[in-house]
Amino acid sequence: MALKIKQNEVKGKRKTVRSAKDTKLERYNQIMDDFVLFCAEFVKIVDNHGELIPFVLNKEQSDFVNTMEKFNIILKSRR
Repeated sequence: MALKIKQNEVKGKRKTVRSAKDTKLERYNQIMDDFVLFCAEFVKIVDNHGELIPFVLNKEQSDFVNTMEKFNIILKSRR
């Protein structure tokens, strides 16, 4: 991540200034590293009323994501 360094002429001290691009990149990396946050930010589903809402994991889904391994078998029950 590139930070811009500016020289303060009055005191001779260096200070770091983060640009908006750096903070967006940090936010993007944070979202891409966290599946639950990725779902909440980028995945949308249609609810029973036909409205588009963010996909927020329920307790069972969160438990599965937290204990996920290489191979997983999911039994899907019918309604």
